[in-house]
Amino acid sequence: MDSASLAALASLHSQQNLHTVFVYGSLMADEVLRILLKRTPQSSDAVLNGYQRLSIKKRVYPAIIPVDSKKVSGKILSGIKDFEMDILDAFEAVEYKRIAVEVSLKFGEAISLCLCLGQRKGSKLVWRLGF
Repeated sequence: MDSASLAALASLHSQQNLHTVFVYGSLMADEVLRILLKRTPQSSDAVLNGYQRLSIKKRVYPAIIPVDSKKVSGKILSGIKDFEMDILDAFEAVEYKRIAVEVSLKFGEAISLCLCLGQRKGSKLVWRLGF
C-alpha cells in the first residue's frame, strides 16, 4: 500500500473509531497479532524519528525512549478497532502509556497515529511486554 493510501486510510479510521498504531517489538510479528486479534491487520513499514530502541536487562523485548538524534524502525498497523485497542493495551500492560506521534512511511510521507510508550519509574525504565 502506498503512503497516500495509508494517510487516507488513517484519516478515514479516525472518523470510524478505527485506529492506526505504530509497533516496534513483538507486535510486528504476524503470529503474535493473529493470536491476540484473531487476524492480521494491514501493515506497512515505518520509522519513528526522535526515539531510540533499547534492550532491557533480563528481558527479551525492547523499550523505546525519546532521543532527538535517533530513530526506530517498525510497522504501522491500520484498521484497529476499539476492542482490539483494548486487547493491545492489555498485552502491553499498565507500564505503557499511549501517546500520539508522527511516523515516516517508507515513501517519505508522514502520518500521525498512536504509540504505546514505556513509562519511567524512578531512574529505571519499566517495560513488561514488547512491541
